[in-house]
Amino acid sequence: MFPKGNAWNTTEYATLDAEQSLLKSLFQNYDMNVRPYYNHTEAIQVSVGLDLLNILELNEEDEVLETYAIIMQSWHDFRLEWNYTQYADVTEVRVPSSKVWKPDIVPYNSLDTDKNLADTTVSVFASGHVIWFAPLRLRTICRVDLHTFPFDEQQCALYFASWTHHGNQLNLSLWGDNSGAAFKVESEATNNEWTVVKREAEIRSKYYSCCLESFPDFIVTLTLRRNPLFYVHVFIIPALLIGLLVPFHMLLPPDSSERITLGSILMALLLLLIIKLQDVLPNAHAELPAIGLFLHSVVAMERSGPALLHGRPQPPQQSPAQRESSRHHSLALNVMEVELFGFDLSKEHPDTFSFFLFFNFIYLFIYLFIYFFLQIFLRSLKRLVCLGSDTYYLLNDLETISMRGLDQPKTSLTTSSVTCDRRDQPAAMDMRCSPRLEREVEEVSRQLHLLTARAHLQDSRTEVINEWRLVGLVLDRLLFFVFLLIYLMCAVIVLA
Repeated sequence: MFPKGNAWNTTEYATLDAEQSLLKSLFQNYDMNVRPYYNHTEAIQVSVGLDLLNILELNEEDEVLETYAIIMQSWHDFRLEWNYTQYADVTEVRVPSSKVWKPDIVPYNSLDTDKNLADTTVSVFASGHVIWFAPLRLRTICRVDLHTFPFDEQQCALYFASWTHHGNQLNLSLWGDNSGAAFKVESEATNNEWTVVKREAEIRSKYYSCCLESFPDFIVTLTLRRNPLFYVHVFIIPALLIGLLVPFHMLLPPDSSERITLGSILMALLLLLIIKLQDVLPNAHAELPAIGLFLHSVVAMERSGPALLHGRPQPPQQSPAQRESSRHHSLALNVMEVELFGFDLSKEHPDTFSFFLFFNFIYLFIYLFIYFFLQIFLRSLKRLVCLGSDTYYLLNDLETISMRGLDQPKTSLTTSSVTCDRRDQPAAMDMRCSPRLEREVEEVSRQLHLLTARAHLQDSRTEVINEWRLVGLVLDRLLFFVFLLIYLMCAVIVLA
């Protein structure tokens, strides 16, 4: 505010008048479109730096880093020099950046279509030195590597260069002539998810096929470390707990409904975690994270347990076409598993697909081994269960049974135990030796023989069921230790 009652007085406000005269003198014949050079072959030296104010977001799914920063630039413009003693010792003025020539340095890996910097003021010194601080919001590409998710570190680079000038016209140098001064990170730059652990800045010359001259780039590299606490509670702990239940649920009886229910619940939870993990992964990820491979391994163990325990040979009455169809169905399930849980890795990610293919080959090898083992076991089991060389087709609803004496012609018990001689017997014995009584005794004998055979059959079935239950329990214990070992190995890989 001017003192009350005083009019405009150029004598009292000589500095203000001198600054106005200075600006009028500086920009009287100034052309902002012309580079400030003495010789057109001379390159203008521009010092550039970046001050990172805030990390807004790192979107892993779209692989985009969003930051807010200030780009710092300084150069010399001889047309803006003045003798400060002639202008009331004014050594510095501030003018809009639109009035002076400025280097066309832009972030050329930015996703925004408008790459122009904000039109802020610049500081001009009597020596002709110009400093320009321009705030900008950057959305740049950052390729993420989630192999060790959520204990991962991501490295993102920001590229700045002149849009039209090559190195012979505009040369870049680090602000303050060192990397630490050229790239500064404010304490407020860290957010809840990411922490800056390393920062680097460098000038790198790049050649293009179109031109012989080099094009200098100002490159800043930012290394971010994720805060894993949230993802440990969301992914790691549930995955480890669910994976631990898979081997232990093998200790339940094979024919119990609780085991089937628990297995279904575990499979649903695993699929839910895999779907949730897809929200974090990039759309075209190069490889699955370790936690994803762990979940797929647990899914394979959960599915292979019931498949191995029910891998019994088919009854002989089943046709070869039916047996072949069953084998194709089992192989089709393996292929479906690779396509569902491998996310069609064969085309885009051959390395990860090789892992799933190897795992399924191991699973198929174990399946065939136990299959042939059970075939040999059942051949010897039939000799123990059945009588002599008679045949017994296991677990067939239409049993074909041939036991000693059952399919032989029925001989009447009366011929061996009751001898009717009407000449030697009294008249009272005529009733006992009647044909009707003989038929009834023969029918009773046949029914008793049939009941005995059925009892033998039921005992055989019970014995076979008990044998299978014993085989299931043995396989359960074996799979428990195998799955527990696989679980511990995968858990160590995930936590490492």
